[in-house]
Amino acid sequence: MKKVLFLLLSLSMALILVSCTPKVNGTDSEVNAPSSAPGDKDDKDNEDDETIMYTNITSDETKNDLKKTLIDKGLDENDVNFFMNNVDEYNESADANELASKFTAYDDNISYNNSIDKFTQKNPDFLGINCRITTFSLIKNSLDVEKELNDKSSVLDFDKKAISDKSLLNDDELKKFITYYAPINVKDAKEDYKDMIMKEFDARGIKFKNEDVKVVSVYLNSNDEIDGNILFIGHTGLMYESGKKYYFLEKLSFQEPYQLLKFNNKKEIYDYLMKKYNQKLDENSHEAIITENNKIFSY
Repeated sequence: MKKVLFLLLSLSMALILVSCTPKVNGTDSEVNAPSSAPGDKDDKDNEDDETIMYTNITSDETKNDLKKTLIDKGLDENDVNFFMNNVDEYNESADANELASKFTAYDDNISYNNSIDKFTQKNPDFLGINCRITTFSLIKNSLDVEKELNDKSSVLDFDKKAISDKSLLNDDELKKFITYYAPINVKDAKEDYKDMIMKEFDARGIKFKNEDVKVVSVYLNSNDEIDGNILFIGHTGLMYESGKKYYFLEKLSFQEPYQLLKFNNKKEIYDYLMKKYNQKLDENSHEAIITENNKIFSY
């Protein structure tokens, strides 16, 4: 197995294995949890609650509110419908006891082990949909990619297979996907890695056309005999603001669920991502770098 692919899967599995399903009084944590709409409609009872919350978008209310929010904030309606169908398909294959229907207090030890097993059993010939495919599918019509790269790295091999198996993108969209996500070759390890990422946005002609829903990406650094010294997007999702809260929408991994998290500020999003994904893939690898659209993430 190619090293970068192995490291990506190892990272995901490491996060899974150290966790356990959160319980409240011996029941699923979503029981008696406060409910809040994921869109522009504030929940008056919880607007001052500083607890980080999450949902796996299983209830009709949560799905409808999220759909309306994404469309109202400028995402293509067909893209949003496609996304919602994928959410339903995954949730139908998962363990409902592990999924938070409404907004629930977030816990680092949330486990989706049963859902992973059930999804794999029900979809033996399909790897699943990951964070990169999910994010791109939602923003592809709000994103310009002027250049085209011929990516020969191993980083996107699983993505390409999943896309091909389910015809998730057409040929033009796939070219755009590859150019957007192709890793950055680090030619000089002494160069500022943040500047390197910013320059690559310009070099590839990448322009974001939606400022209401922003793409947040975690760049990881790997240096091996297969792909050399590279920067690549190891995780990504969408961030938007509503009322006094910030929301982050993500697909955790190929076999793990969709999550919509509610934070009090952008720093909490930064801390959440760095805690989860800032893991060294090599002895001398650079720490993770987080971007929002084509800028370094700030808070």
